[in-house]
Amino acid sequence: MSAVCVNIADPDENIIFATCLLTNNTGCYGIIYTLEQNASPGIYNVTAESYEYDVEAYTTFEVILHPDNHPPFNPSKPDGPTEGLVGEEYMFSTNTVDPDEDQIQYGWDWDGDMLTDEWTDLHSSGENITTPHIWDKTGEYNIRVKAKDEHNAESNWSEPLTIQIKASMLEIKKIMGGISLTTVIRNNGEENATNIKLKIDIKINGTQGLILLGSHTEKTIKLIPPQREKSITTIAVGIGKINITATLITQNTEKISKTVNGLIIGFIILITP
Repeated sequence: MSAVCVNIADPDENIIFATCLLTNNTGCYGIIYTLEQNASPGIYNVTAESYEYDVEAYTTFEVILHPDNHPPFNPSKPDGPTEGLVGEEYMFSTNTVDPDEDQIQYGWDWDGDMLTDEWTDLHSSGENITTPHIWDKTGEYNIRVKAKDEHNAESNWSEPLTIQIKASMLEIKKIMGGISLTTVIRNNGEENATNIKLKIDIKINGTQGLILLGSHTEKTIKLIPPQREKSITTIAVGIGKINITATLITQNTEKISKTVNGLIIGFIILITP
């Protein structure tokens, strides 16, 4: 046991609390509790002198009192799509209110394991926020979100939003050069792919060169049977280093793109690494 004398002063050095007591090294917690119960929020200087076996120890430390803090309310159920494709970016929105009007950051659980995968920056209480995410695997995912205020008080999880992530049915297998440009498209699905729009865009890569013909071409593919490929040929004329982008647009507005580099000399197109 040792004797501890404690003075607590405000920033103007006014003593607002003083006591001496015998302690078993836990008494200071009681002193801080007394301060919390009797003082207004603010910054206080605590000076403690300890006497044990005629050895004096002296220290001063700072105590910062905050007003009572409450966690944010549970965020709203995430708002966003319920179906998607591997590799595509989707946006999800939510919001909540902090009863103390503290700023809030949001923690997202993207894979349904009830663990936070990503925290946002701080936002104002009540502000609607939107966060993007991309899945790299197929599957069904339960998306949840929680809120945390600027003092680290956390809410519980929101209700989940379920999204089904699927593999793209269509694939641009390759883009080949020669005396024309050939785009090979594969249907990886189990059903016919119909009325597919193919767009080919060719742009000069750099400041030198010219595309005389075929800078933008569109074609409609009426049918690609399941597990089959279709080769589409287009013509371009020009000279210079080029970027070639092929884009597929399906009936459900799904977009698949592939870009390659190349060199065009007259009618001849060479694909480069």
